[in-house]
Amino acid sequence: MKHLLLTGIACCLLTAATTDALAAPADDALRTAATKGDMAQAKQAIRDGADINAFHEGRTPLMHALERNDGAMVEALIAAGAKSQGVTPLLIAVLKQDAARVKELLAASAKARTLNAKTDWQENALHYAVRIKNAEIARLLIRAGVYIEQRDENGCTPLMWAIRADSDEMVTLLLDNKANVNMRNSYTGETPIFIAACEARLSCFNILLSRGGKYNILDFGKNSALTSAMMARDSYGERDDAESKAMTERFDKIIATLKKLGAVESEPGEGC
Repeated sequence: MKHLLLTGIACCLLTAATTDALAAPADDALRTAATKGDMAQAKQAIRDGADINAFHEGRTPLMHALERNDGAMVEALIAAGAKSQGVTPLLIAVLKQDAARVKELLAASAKARTLNAKTDWQENALHYAVRIKNAEIARLLIRAGVYIEQRDENGCTPLMWAIRADSDEMVTLLLDNKANVNMRNSYTGETPIFIAACEARLSCFNILLSRGGKYNILDFGKNSALTSAMMARDSYGERDDAESKAMTERFDKIIATLKKLGAVESEPGEGC
């Protein structure tokens, strides 16, 4: 009897060890699939026992899919049991760029449409519509009353995301719908025009300037847009590839404009 009990325990331990050994590669496979958008690999990893909510370096497979704006993968992971982390059917429809489904959800009851629902990272549907540069869906959300100044966990509004996406169309759309051209990032104190200057978004910078963007507001580190842009420009000036040269040219035009306007310089700090 004792022998049988020990044998049974040994079998259970062996089964558990085998399951764990299989699960680890499956977890890796699912993470890779979510990162690359490989749906077939993701489904196979789930069948192989992957932990769909496993964290790796602070991210779950769902978070990787959201970073890629991969609506189909997000939908599949949630259907397979991933914690939604605040992702709603409306957000999935936005990510899938399914304007018809977005309209359908916006026409539903207030409870069903969850227009201003936020993810665990404080993003709303408009953040994602802006990031994927889908003006049609962004307009639908704005007309329905989405909160246009929602800050994500990094303190960024949809307008700031539009600048980082280098989308003139989205920047203009948001400003036309009363987005605050001088709204500050709640953590860094950077304004939209500060971000545009730091990231060499020349066209966005010019739009913001023409719409009342204040270029002399210092960030919370007491850095000015001009000094931060010059520091960023210097880092690109050391590179010799075509992309870096193009960035340097855009920085030079922004810096020249700021100097012509009499923009203030600050003591060099961390800047952008």
